[in-house]
Amino acid sequence: MRRKSRGLRPLYALLFLLIFTLTKTINWAQATEAPKKDDPERRQAYELYDQGRFVDAMPLFEKLVADHPTDMAVREGWAWCMFQHAATLHDAEQRKKARVRARAIAIQAKELGDNSQILQTMLELPEDGSEPRFSERPEVDEAMKAAEADFARGEMDKAREGYLRVLLLDPNNYNAALFTGDVYFKQHVYGSAGEWFSRAIQISPDSETAYRYWGDTLAAMGKEDEARSKFIDAIVAEPYRRSSWIGMENWLKRNKLELNNVR
Repeated sequence: MRRKSRGLRPLYALLFLLIFTLTKTINWAQATEAPKKDDPERRQAYELYDQGRFVDAMPLFEKLVADHPTDMAVREGWAWCMFQHAATLHDAEQRKKARVRARAIAIQAKELGDNSQILQTMLELPEDGSEPRFSERPEVDEAMKAAEADFARGEMDKAREGYLRVLLLDPNNYNAALFTGDVYFKQHVYGSAGEWFSRAIQISPDSETAYRYWGDTLAAMGKEDEARSKFIDAIVAEPYRRSSWIGMENWLKRNKLELNNVR
């Protein structure tokens, strides 16, 4: 895809608003519903999940799937925890197998009717379980993977230290800046999260993720109008990526709105 000049970003954002208008929708069934937490095991699984302790939550979701085989929400939770668990494994082949299994579980959830944004993200994973390199420099790549393993275990302070260590080695590492912000987001330190997402954008203004994460942060602070602006920036940055639209789609659901084409 052709990369856009940063100076054209305001123009593209304006064009987006001219092409689409937001209108009220009466289809309330489309609003996202929180997963049911009507029993102690389910409640514990989701509490760990919300805390980012995916490795601890994984066996609980696996048991919930065994007890409730047609529950697509718990199967999705198991798939995501399995995907995060892969980052904690030291052996590259074992990591690959874990990601393949996570994707297979996600496909099962889809067959049960799941169509969530996080599921769509997992289905975009390579079918062979291959993992991307965070850097061509081995010491940077290894440091990033170690920090990712800490993140998957829910050790947020340790993960943040790992990402900062990467930035000392490579100050222009987009993912390290992005994930530092994500740690602060998970810890509900939203001001610091926004600062790091802003830094990630300065490193790579044509990458959509930092805009989207920053939008989620603003939404968590109750700043929905500012969040919408960031979600639009994400789409402008990479309009043909499926993930670029996730933030806007979630924003529309929260606000009971839908996009209409202006003819």
